[in-house]
Amino acid sequence: AELAPAAVTNESITVTSLYGVEGSGAVGVALNGRQFTAGDAAFAFFGVHAPVVEATFFADEAATVQLTFDAQATDRGGMPGRGPCSQVLDAATVSLLRGAAEAAFVPHCFWRDDSTLVAELNGASAIRPGDTVALLPGAIGPLALVTANGTRACPGSADVCANSSATIPVDEPCGSGRACPVPEANIAAPSVIPACGDASRLTLSAAESTGGGTVALEAIWAVDPARTDDADAVAAQLAAAGPSLTPTLALPSGSAFTFVLRVRNFLDDESEAVELAVSRAATPAPSLAVLGGRSQVARADRALTLRASAARAECWPAAADPTIVYEWAVDSVAFLDTGADAANDTALPALPGATASAAVLQLEAGALATDRVYALRVRAWMAAQADVESSALVFVTVPALALVATIAGGDRTVRAGEALLLDGSGSADPNVPGSLPATYVWGCTRANGTVSADDDVVLDLEALGAPATNASTLELPAGALDAGAHTCTLTVGGVAGATAAAAVEVAVSDEALVPLLEALALPPAQASAEWSLPADRVGVRMGLDPASAALGTAAWALSWEAFVLVGEARAPADLNLADAAAVTTTGASQLNLAFRSGVLTPGATYVFQLTARLAADPLAPTGRAAVTVTLNRAPFGGSLVASPASGVALETSFALDAAGWADEDLPLTYAFKRRGASDDAQLAQAVTDTSTSRMASALLPAGALVLSVTVADALGAAATAEAALDVSEPADLDLGGLLAAGSEAVAEGDPMAAHQLLAAAAEFVASGTSSGANASSALNATDGANMVALAVSASAGLSDSPQARDLAVGTLSALLAAVPLDASTQVEALDAISGLLDEASATGAGVATAANALAGVGAALGGADALSDADREAVGEAAAGIASRLGLALIAGSLAGEAAEEVTSAEVNVTASRASAEDLSAGATTLESPGGGGAQLPPSVLAGQDAGVLEGGVNVVQYALARNAYADPSASGLGTVRSALVALELSAAGDGSPLVVVGATDPIYIALPLGAEPSGEEAALAGQCAGHACLDRGACDAATGACACDAPFYGGACQFE
Repeated sequence: AELAPAAVTNESITVTSLYGVEGSGAVGVALNGRQFTAGDAAFAFFGVHAPVVEATFFADEAATVQLTFDAQATDRGGMPGRGPCSQVLDAATVSLLRGAAEAAFVPHCFWRDDSTLVAELNGASAIRPGDTVALLPGAIGPLALVTANGTRACPGSADVCANSSATIPVDEPCGSGRACPVPEANIAAPSVIPACGDASRLTLSAAESTGGGTVALEAIWAVDPARTDDADAVAAQLAAAGPSLTPTLALPSGSAFTFVLRVRNFLDDESEAVELAVSRAATPAPSLAVLGGRSQVARADRALTLRASAARAECWPAAADPTIVYEWAVDSVAFLDTGADAANDTALPALPGATASAAVLQLEAGALATDRVYALRVRAWMAAQADVESSALVFVTVPALALVATIAGGDRTVRAGEALLLDGSGSADPNVPGSLPATYVWGCTRANGTVSADDDVVLDLEALGAPATNASTLELPAGALDAGAHTCTLTVGGVAGATAAAAVEVAVSDEALVPLLEALALPPAQASAEWSLPADRVGVRMGLDPASAALGTAAWALSWEAFVLVGEARAPADLNLADAAAVTTTGASQLNLAFRSGVLTPGATYVFQLTARLAADPLAPTGRAAVTVTLNRAPFGGSLVASPASGVALETSFALDAAGWADEDLPLTYAFKRRGASDDAQLAQAVTDTSTSRMASALLPAGALVLSVTVADALGAAATAEAALDVSEPADLDLGGLLAAGSEAVAEGDPMAAHQLLAAAAEFVASGTSSGANASSALNATDGANMVALAVSASAGLSDSPQARDLAVGTLSALLAAVPLDASTQVEALDAISGLLDEASATGAGVATAANALAGVGAALGGADALSDADREAVGEAAAGIASRLGLALIAGSLAGEAAEEVTSAEVNVTASRASAEDLSAGATTLESPGGGGAQLPPSVLAGQDAGVLEGGVNVVQYALARNAYADPSASGLGTVRSALVALELSAAGDGSPLVVVGATDPIYIALPLGAEPSGEEAALAGQCAGHACLDRGACDAATGACACDAPFYGGACQFE
């Protein structure tokens, strides 16, 4: 081949390399057209070529299979984030990854970098050492051939598209020179069992053992015969249980037992043995364990919740106080790397004293120091017998976290004649929440007009006027940067030498009128692609510079674009940002951009760019700003098993096990829910509080049910698995036994069991079956009051997690709808729901919580007509409080300009939105209310308000109660006409403070939908519009004979105004 040189000097000739890999060949040189004899010269080159898999092995604690390519960067097969493995791997490999999972299961892969492909395993995967992993022919090509707009060469160019495979080594299945994960055995069981005759039962659990990836570990149980009474009989029971992770033993005799556990993973690696000594107490001590196992992981920048679970001894006297008292303490603190005692170098967290409700230990972010292992001990004893206790240890590892570097505002356009300020003060050292990095180093380069960033010009910031200080901000004077494209970086350093970097693109424009955009609020560094709580949404809040903002937002043509990164190239993302119904909640033509859950791809890196120019001048200069967001990947590989597969409501305790989940962002948390087989998954009801334990038990209502588990990583990304159950209804309802069992569960520190009992009972009573009807007829208001009191008491023992709020609101709403309650009990239940919604002001309320709250309000209002005036007003006031708080919870974390959130029912409708102060002040604003009615705000509605208070926007909440609990229409001379109760509330989005209308110069109009019992005349007119043509005040529907009246007219013939 003849190649024109790319560069020539007196010493060298540089040519563009050919396709291929390193080698040697004959090189000839022609100077001035004269060909010299070719020589056999060795030369090295690394040209563009078909990607080659160099190695494949198990990685990520054996939860994945990793493929490592040669040094040439790939185009990732066009897979920007997590996607089906079938896009990049051949069918045989995908089949091995799927294994024994159902045919509908789709194995997923992702790229760790341009040369590393990762395939996720699941509990049924069949891939093993010695198996071959092969690429899908033609799917993956070189990154160097990706065009600037993201177009790939493959498939299509056979000579540069991959067709490669590799075999997992049998002798080194976890990679050359890498050791496979050694499993760690973990026994969860009480260390003390009660002296209860000859029927003591003990369940041992190895379920929290680790090191098996997503594939279940095999348990190897034994006893130490020298320290175990009746060792042969106990060993025989263990042998009969086989490799079970949770054998249950009967220990009829003896007082001392030592159990030994080893676990083995699918790679045949075996753990060291661990022991658990169990003694039989002379008096009945409670059993005790920490949910989630003896070894757990925590993050210093996140709150930590631990839950202990204790139970009375079977032989505890029935008449005695069932209350169990808990106390937590720090046993020891050790350095993570050396294991040396760290108590003298560590501030110990403050733990609550002994209380009956301290089964849950909640520590705020920053309570635990990084690079430490904390041994926390929980003790439990019967309140009536404090001299006999049980204890359990949990070891909490707190690893070091990476530094966070950030530059506020994102990529931007700036004017050449103005100073530049870059702010890195948001950078942090998460190992000590609230602390700042130790060092800040700034740098800037100017693009030199070539493709390679290596050609960019490094700028001398000090020479350009930047202060030579270790500062979190970079200030450059006006004129320091020439017009053109620049990249500025910030590198922060920690006290231990760790570093992190952030970069922004700065386009310097010499147009004096170019609008300047800046990101005012950025999504988290690792956002989640799916979310159930409003505050977790992905959104970007942009702002204009003061001079541009003074013209008003309407003066600017705004347009959002979305790109996905393929290497360094920006490829247009397959997202229609203008679709405000399915993709965004904002559309693509306003300052803010917010997405709907599930439309972004986990693992992908997106660039969201906003452009602005004067709307009246298509040729006006354009300003740009952009932010880069990487979407976190959710946990993978696990499943949910519920046993038994059928049972009886209120009687059968179902065991739930969510085994095999893996993720790199630990710890994982588990939240279990239930729904009817035909119900919307978004309306699933909480069954448990959030826990670090993959296992739970549940008492369930009757029906064909679908149980689900939501498994979330430490950064909030979540995945779900389901299992079906068939639960039959009980013969009757033993309310006395239910209340006693629920009260005892609360006293023992298990409030979830009380909620499960109450919710199942409420659904049974409301079921409409003959048994349910009989149970319902036997209940009275006193019974209802006792059930609500138990629900309120049980709610106090839950954590402050959103799942706990879902559980509590669901129970209280079910009781309001199903059991007889007097007015004071209704108010008690409604106030409890209102308080829970208050707690949700930061995170927001999910779909199920909103639906449950609405159902509870509707049930209370539905019976309000039968109450006295005072009781009706009390119930109405409590219902209005819920509606108001629910409106705010629906828009927690939202951005101004997003579509309104609505929830509606027969008795109450709520709509809420967040608007910019500018939009509300620009002109008359019409607010539609669901179910009819609404309001119109004048431009002066915010007159007199502090501009700083309005900076983040204005919360606008409307709600309508179908029954006006504040007035008796017959007493007001209105006859049977009754209006809904309509409320309109404005508050500051920043701090939630109410905005009092003080300077409005025009009225606020509120449309009230009116209802009335039809009079004889009205009844005659209704349905007969052909005879009176709606008095020309509306449209006549010939099919139904009904009038659709124009506002403000109403009535069968639109005769009323």
